[in-house]
Amino acid sequence: DGSAWSDLKENSGWPGTNDTVLALAVYDDRNGGMLYAGGDFGTAGGVFVSFIAKWDGTGWVDIDVPPGAGMNGEIRTLAVYDDGTGEALYAGGDFITAGGVTVNHIARWDGTQWSALNGPLGTGVEGFNAGVDALVVYDDGTGEALYAGGFFTTAGGVTVNNIAKWDGTEWLALEGPLGTGVTAFNRGVSALAVYDDGSGVSLFLGGYFLSAGGVSVNYIAKWDGAEWSALSGASGVGLNNIVLALAVYDDGGGDVLFVGGGFTTAGGGVSVNFIAKWNGTLWSDLPGYSNGGMNAYVRTLAVFDDGNGGLLYAGGDFGVAGITTVNRIAKWDGVVWSALSGPSDVGMNDHVNALAVHDGGGGAALYAGGEFTTAGGVTVNRIARWDGTGWSALSGPSGVGINNDVFALASNDDGAGQALFAGGGFTTAGGVVSSNIAKWMCEGGPPSDPTTLIGNVPVNTWSATNGVDIQWSGAVDNSGSGLDGYSVLFDTSAATTPDTTVDIAHTSDPHFTSSGPLVDGADHWFHLRTCDNAAACSDGVHLGPFWIDATAPGVVTGLASTSHEAGNPSGDTTIDVGWTVATDNLSGVEAYGVEFSSSSTWACDEVQDTTGVVATSSALADGQWYVHVCAVDAAGNWGGVASAGPFVIDTLPPEVTALGSEGGTADGLLTAGESALIAISQLMVNFSEPVSNPGGDDTLGDLTNPEHYRLVELGPDRVLNTVDCTSVLEGDDADISLGGLVAWTGDQTVSVTFGLTAGLPVGRYTLMVCDLQDPIGNQMAGLWTREFAVNATNLLDDPNFDDAAIEMWDTESPGGSDIQWGPTDPSTETSGVAIIDTVNGAGETYELTQCIEVFERRPYGLSGISYIESTEVDAPILKTTVRFYRNAGCTDLLEYIDVIVAQGDTADLWLPRRHLSCRPPAEALSARVGFVVEGGTADDFSLYLDEAAIFEDLIFVDGFETGDVSWWSSSMP
Repeated sequence: DGSAWSDLKENSGWPGTNDTVLALAVYDDRNGGMLYAGGDFGTAGGVFVSFIAKWDGTGWVDIDVPPGAGMNGEIRTLAVYDDGTGEALYAGGDFITAGGVTVNHIARWDGTQWSALNGPLGTGVEGFNAGVDALVVYDDGTGEALYAGGFFTTAGGVTVNNIAKWDGTEWLALEGPLGTGVTAFNRGVSALAVYDDGSGVSLFLGGYFLSAGGVSVNYIAKWDGAEWSALSGASGVGLNNIVLALAVYDDGGGDVLFVGGGFTTAGGGVSVNFIAKWNGTLWSDLPGYSNGGMNAYVRTLAVFDDGNGGLLYAGGDFGVAGITTVNRIAKWDGVVWSALSGPSDVGMNDHVNALAVHDGGGGAALYAGGEFTTAGGVTVNRIARWDGTGWSALSGPSGVGINNDVFALASNDDGAGQALFAGGGFTTAGGVVSSNIAKWMCEGGPPSDPTTLIGNVPVNTWSATNGVDIQWSGAVDNSGSGLDGYSVLFDTSAATTPDTTVDIAHTSDPHFTSSGPLVDGADHWFHLRTCDNAAACSDGVHLGPFWIDATAPGVVTGLASTSHEAGNPSGDTTIDVGWTVATDNLSGVEAYGVEFSSSSTWACDEVQDTTGVVATSSALADGQWYVHVCAVDAAGNWGGVASAGPFVIDTLPPEVTALGSEGGTADGLLTAGESALIAISQLMVNFSEPVSNPGGDDTLGDLTNPEHYRLVELGPDRVLNTVDCTSVLEGDDADISLGGLVAWTGDQTVSVTFGLTAGLPVGRYTLMVCDLQDPIGNQMAGLWTREFAVNATNLLDDPNFDDAAIEMWDTESPGGSDIQWGPTDPSTETSGVAIIDTVNGAGETYELTQCIEVFERRPYGLSGISYIESTEVDAPILKTTVRFYRNAGCTDLLEYIDVIVAQGDTADLWLPRRHLSCRPPAEALSARVGFVVEGGTADDFSLYLDEAAIFEDLIFVDGFETGDVSWWSSSMP
């Protein structure tokens, strides 16, 4: 860079090439000016490049088409030439193919593909051990043309002898009056330059030849477009040894031609020591010690302005220039030589074969190629960049520099921008596969990072998502090489710079990536670097911190009610609860979800109800209630559910819900239509809830206190006249004394026994329950009553006179048809009656009987109900009759019993009629039972009979009929 060496390397850490660089050139391949290097290398910056590579200022690029094809031999020279179709890069060397195309030692690169230079009789140059060592553009008066020098005899099939002209369409020889081309035996032309020596612009050739166009020239010659001439001194022609480099430089006295090589004298007697200058008429040395020369070969020359004015740079095999140790490269300011120093050394550690000036956008710099691996102590590997102050390497994605010798360098824009092309004997550049030629792209700077960078969760905010999705867009390519992709990294540091490995290729915006699962923490960051196709990467951008807490808070503890005791009823309809603050490992508890429910379980509804640790329910209905609480943290994680309860709310008084007995029914309830198999000796009263039962039966409100119950047998009017459990009896009601009361099933059922030696006899009853309360004092709402009846029906096939019973009853009447059968009408709770309706019935007798078998010797009785309409007070007379017979089928009368049970009009009432019990004779096998009606003085009367029944005394059997009696209805037919 004018004062220090630096390597050319990328972030991979591999500088330079892996073998000799022989040529350098700058060429704009439509992506800006790029530095191209050629030589004997196979890698550049760790990139496989096949003898040529391109350096874009930040990375090596293989220009092989297809990739890895490149050249099949070393590249020794590079030049840029416009043949009329646009500038192209031309490479010469010791190769036969380029990009898989047969080219024979010289090829054209247009920025996208290689092509051959074909003549009428052949392709490229040919000859024994043929090769191209030098290229230059020169206008001989007929237009600019590309001149190729080397060791060959033909070009495009035309005999040319080591130098040829390519005008863009055909090959031409340089023919003088005495001959064509130059004469050499094992190497030909190695250097070309265009110089105006005062007689016009001419082409100057240097190399291994002794004659040109038949003229003796000794290693250097001049072609003016028409003839050859020598560069003669006072005592001789040309030089005493080979010429390897030519350059035009103004060292203060005007432009002169500087010549470098293996010679020590010029013009037959001027001592020059490997470098000399020609002013158009005279040879001269460079001022200073040792004739201003070097101590070994000079192989390349270039002019470069490092900011202090243009200077002449020389590279080669020498270690000393003038009196200064320079190590194979030195700069001449017109007075003295000076070294190009690096951080730990000066110059290079091996031969320098090529020099070129290239500006890739970051400022002009001098590039050196050759066989060295260090420059100024910096590892560079066969190619290096000097910016006037220091050396730097040209690094690729997986390597530094080039993997073999570089012989040529050229700067050119191949349509991808100005680039430096390197040619040589290499196969990789910067780690990119590139066969003998590589392209170093422009130095326009690394790409710009995306302008938009967002995550699926906000930064500095707790998130329950344990992964982060990132989206970005807006990255910009600054080098002209195009965006390659992005290196991304998630870690827990705020400013980490990702490596240069592309993890996500650039396609079209937006781009995406995901972190994968992240551990809980408040220090997660995303980092991104943008990399271009020249392997240049940005400084990077960062997004974060992301606060991750994917762990749910713990279940709350200490959940309890401050207003209710679990399991104990309360009249308070709102429940107050509290709990201990839940624990959370990171983001902290933010709120709680609270639910009051009749269920003992609950799935958290994930609704924030409170931020505190207390809660009060709304007014709740009677029943069992549970409280459930779940916690949520600041990240949105919901924890498990804690539950407490049941808390019992009881604001309603107890109610009787069922009445049952020990009558042997299937469900224990006195339900219409069922059968009870034993006498009803107690009633079972079921309540809607437990009833207060403090333990003393004389305590007011106690479940088993007899004062709260009353069993009343209804009188003939079938109406309950008594108003409550403690008042005096009213009307024809009769009390049934109670025996004992026993609480069952958690004080929700009580059994009521009677003060009788046996069960309830046939009759109609009402049970009263009054003034009870539940354990918390809710009083029953008034008097509760249930009416029921006890009938006996098993001894008669049908206790009624309905359609099914008509054939079971025997009738006797004077007219034969005075006994009629009433209709069955369930809607009026009437099942059918027997009707004796007469207008002239005075003095007549009517019978309605049924013959039954006698099985037991216990007392029997007859019962029923009757309704009489009569104008007489004492007539007709209704009797019940029981007649026992010795034989079955009611024959051979043993005993006859008639009992008057009714007489005269019943005043619009149905009245029960009961025969006193009588025991059958021991020998009786049958009995005729029924009713006898004697008209007496009643001439016009109507008598209705129903519910006829034979009962075995004190035994209740065979249930109650639908329509005649309903257990739960107070209305009777």
